[in-house]
Amino acid sequence: MVMQLLLRRKSNSLQDIEWQDFLDLQSHIDEFKAQQTRNEDNLTPWETIELMSQAISSYSGTYEPLDVVQAMVARVSKKSPCKPNVLLVPALTLLVDSHQRSYARNP
Repeated sequence: MVMQLLLRRKSNSLQDIEWQDFLDLQSHIDEFKAQQTRNEDNLTPWETIELMSQAISSYSGTYEPLDVVQAMVARVSKKSPCKPNVLLVPALTLLVDSHQRSYARNP
C-alpha cells in the first residue's frame, strides 16, 4: 500500500487532495514507539516500521523523507485489516474513507 502510494505520487497519478487527505490522518507513531512487545524477529512494532520504511524508501525511488514514509507505514499498519502487509494495493479512496469513518467513531 505505501509503496503504491509513493509510486503514484512520484508519477503524478495521485491527486494532491488524496495525498493530503492521507497525510492528514493520525499516524499513531507514539503508540507504536511505546509498544515494547517483540515479534518472532525480535523487533518491536516501531523497529518493524523503521525497517519496512527504509526498504520502501529505497525500492520506491521517491524522495519523501524517511519520517514521512514511517508515518505512512504506521497509518496503514494501524488501520489496515491485513496487518502489517503494507505492500497491498487497495484503493486509496477506500482507505481514506475508512479511516475518516473510523476516526469519526473513535477520535
